[in-house]
Amino acid sequence: MSDRYDDRDRYDDRDRYDDRDRDRDRDRRGRDRYDDDGRYDDRDRRGSGSGGASAAKRRNRIIIAGVLALLLGVGGGVVASQVVDDEDDVQVAGEILLSPAGDVGEDPFSLDPMATAPDPSLAQPATPLAAPVTVAAGQPVSSSTGGAAGLYGGTKDMAACDAQKMVDFLAANPGKAKAWVDALNADPAVALTDGRKLTVQLIPDYVASLTPLVLMNDTRVTNHGFKAGKPTKLQAVLQKGTAVLVDNKGVPRSKCYCGNPLVPAIASKTAPKYTGAKWPDFDPAKVTAIQQNSTVINVFVVTDIATGQPFDLTSGTKITTTTTTATATTGAVSTPTAPATTLGSTTTGIAPTTTAAPATTVGAAAPVLSKGVVTPQPGNDSVCAGYSPTSIYVVIGATFADSDGNGTGTVTIDSQPAGGDLKFTGDGTNGSFSSSICSEPGRSHDIVLTDAAGRASTVLTVTIP
Repeated sequence: MSDRYDDRDRYDDRDRYDDRDRDRDRDRRGRDRYDDDGRYDDRDRRGSGSGGASAAKRRNRIIIAGVLALLLGVGGGVVASQVVDDEDDVQVAGEILLSPAGDVGEDPFSLDPMATAPDPSLAQPATPLAAPVTVAAGQPVSSSTGGAAGLYGGTKDMAACDAQKMVDFLAANPGKAKAWVDALNADPAVALTDGRKLTVQLIPDYVASLTPLVLMNDTRVTNHGFKAGKPTKLQAVLQKGTAVLVDNKGVPRSKCYCGNPLVPAIASKTAPKYTGAKWPDFDPAKVTAIQQNSTVINVFVVTDIATGQPFDLTSGTKITTTTTTATATTGAVSTPTAPATTLGSTTTGIAPTTTAAPATTVGAAAPVLSKGVVTPQPGNDSVCAGYSPTSIYVVIGATFADSDGNGTGTVTIDSQPAGGDLKFTGDGTNGSFSSSICSEPGRSHDIVLTDAAGRASTVLTVTIP
């Protein structure tokens, strides 16, 4: 008999998984063996000798790959392309927790909300269930890629989630920070925008690459609580209206209200049982699972939760920190943490930031830039080593004049806001500014100054020597 999967064997005519074929597939692939009740057989998990230990390690992971026509306990159409560790699950078999948008839940990472109260037009009040709601295995669940228009809602000021508060909270709670990172790293797709693996030290960088958005549908995820110093895995449905931080492939990575880390859902091997608090419009048939987008999302098409109209939202958010780390941005400019450096009389202490560049207009009284300044700081080049082998640490800036006297506004470098170290000298009529970046010799950067009235200068281009 061939060891290859035959699609006709794996699915029946209705695209529903056949339990007999599923069991045969497990035997073929050497996967976990189950007893008659569908539970793990502890003898098979432990194995014997080094071979048993190796097999146990393999069996402690569930590999969920490709588009599954039916994922038991999650529903048809759910896609997850990650390897997710199946340990530390505190729920009974098949349990899926209903998680209201305005509830931190049991054993949250933070009891202090990091998001505004959910919009009541989206998130209806929930009532604790007296008994679990059980549905048949194979209940269909729709799936959408993370870049689909209308999948997320939000506000143009990105006020749904306080990402800075989350970074500060994790910095003040190193044990929870480690658990937060460990939970996310169970999904190998988690990484910074430049490909670096997430670490505790890089939390500010990672959060800066995430976008505050609001779920427009009840959404199936793996949520995590925090107990006894470790993350606890919770299969959950997040209520629509929940504020989340979303990565640049469109996958929710943290529930803002409590700071809990999120990864894609894990299949249940039994009929799902919904527990927790149920909201009036919850319908298991309308639950959505979000797939990783095939390409990086630089601009999300978001539904304005106040007007219902779509708008474009540049990915990323603004984070300021004093940790010794470098900020990953969605553009070409990276602002590193480093010792203070000096350009003329301007002292610059680096603080990572990233966000969408503000909307600007060029007007008759817009500021005028002149005399761009580029000052390499070789003593700090090591700060930029994580970006490319040839990256160097540079302080760049320019002088300006603004007849309105309000020239000390905001600066963008290659359409990305200058780092938190941005400093101005002089008054609003005549002065200069400087900021620090990691760049490469020979590379050019476009600088724009926007005054306090929102009027933008023309572009001044400087080249790294």
